[in-house]
Amino acid sequence: MTAKRAHPDGDVISRLCDEPDLADFEIATLAMQLLFAGHETTVTQI
Repeated sequence: MTAKRAHPDGDVISRLCDEPDLADFEIATLAMQLLFAGHETTVTQI
């Protein structure tokens, strides 16, 4: 998270890191949920 905060890109994780009210743990949790949700959607479509 430190690298993303120092050098943000145009991705979702960088946008989450821009939120001052979110802790690193919360950002990591949200990122894992997004990853799982995308994976679950893809698996059920296949």
